[in-house]
Amino acid sequence: MATANGVEQVKSLQSICYKRGSLTLLDQRKLPVETTYVDILDTKDGWNAIRDMVVRGAPAIAIAAVLSLAIEVSKLGLYNTPNDAAAFLTERLEYLVTSRPTAVNLSDAATKLKELIQKVASTASEAQTVFEV
Repeated sequence: MATANGVEQVKSLQSICYKRGSLTLLDQRKLPVETTYVDILDTKDGWNAIRDMVVRGAPAIAIAAVLSLAIEVSKLGLYNTPNDAAAFLTERLEYLVTSRPTAVNLSDAATKLKELIQKVASTASEAQTVFEV
C-alpha cells in the first residue's frame, strides 16, 4: 500500500461504473492479472455479462441487470401507452432473469420492479411516466 503524508492509501477498483446513458462493468474474470472494463449498451450486453460471470456477487448482479435496462431505456423512442411501456419493461426484466435463473437477488429485484411498473402504468397517462420509474 502506498502512503501519502503518513496515511495509507488503498487502491480500489470500481466494479460498476454508471452515468446516465453509460454503463461499464469490471471484468472480474480477468482479476487479479488484468483490469478490464466491459461496455454495456443494452440488456443483451447485460444478460451476457451476467451469464458469462463478468459481474459477480448477488447484489452486483441485480444492480448490473437493472442498470443495463436503464441504458437501453435511455436510447428508446416513444411508446404509445403506459401499458406498452410496462409490457416492454416487464419483458426485458424477465429476459434478464434468464441470464442467471438461480440468482435470488436478481429475481427479487425484477419482481419488485415489475410490481412497481404495473402500479405506475395503471395510473399513468403517458408512457414516459412508466420509464421514469
